[in-house]
Amino acid sequence: MEHGEGSHGRGKWRKISNEEITAMTWNTMNNIMRVNDRLHLHKDTQCFFHDMNSKGYEWLMPGWVAEERHSMTQTRKKIRVYRYYYNPMGRYYKSKKLVVQEWEKCGLILIDK
Repeated sequence: MEHGEGSHGRGKWRKISNEEITAMTWNTMNNIMRVNDRLHLHKDTQCFFHDMNSKGYEWLMPGWVAEERHSMTQTRKKIRVYRYYYNPMGRYYKSKKLVVQEWEKCGLILIDK
């Protein structure tokens, strides 16, 4: 589990899935933390990172990382999940569709099972 400090001194916790993490994924994680160093997360938000070895994210290319932010609603009855995707340089994309479009620009095609 990774720990960083929020911009207001509150801690923010980020958990990496328990599956095997590749060296490329660690490099991407370092870039994400460097690029998003000033990111402030609400105290009720938990972050989970996944790579191509994680269930449901097998479609990711090596070095790409998906982040799930689990945030409680104000009534605390539901958890809202926000998903973001990061390339190996730490640039983020707001949807799988945008990731696939970026790959298509590079000549890559995703063949979904």
